[in-house]
Amino acid sequence: MSKTLTGSGSITMKNLNGTSDKNCSCGSWLGHWKKFAKTSTTPKCHVQGCESHAEVGAHVILPNMKDESLRKLNFIAPMCKTHNGTPSAEYKSKPDSVFVSANKALTCEA
Repeated sequence: MSKTLTGSGSITMKNLNGTSDKNCSCGSWLGHWKKFAKTSTTPKCHVQGCESHAEVGAHVILPNMKDESLRKLNFIAPMCKTHNGTPSAEYKSKPDSVFVSANKALTCEA
């Protein structure tokens, strides 16, 4: 399994509930995303139509992926606090958004 997934267009992402108590050695989940997306700049929120800067790394699933194994995995997507603050909400991502695996065994604890 790759550490990142890049959409070739807009992807449906669903916000996960109850993940705010999880942490990783990257300092924050947005830091985790930056590290494995290989960027030092803070991106804009991944939600289509949102121009706010990302404030958090949101835990999401990608429920409509054709590959069933990808539907079950947790990813990190940069989001503003407004979009991340809506539990279980589904959003369309901006085209070519990068999603980073939330699986610490594959990423920061590897």
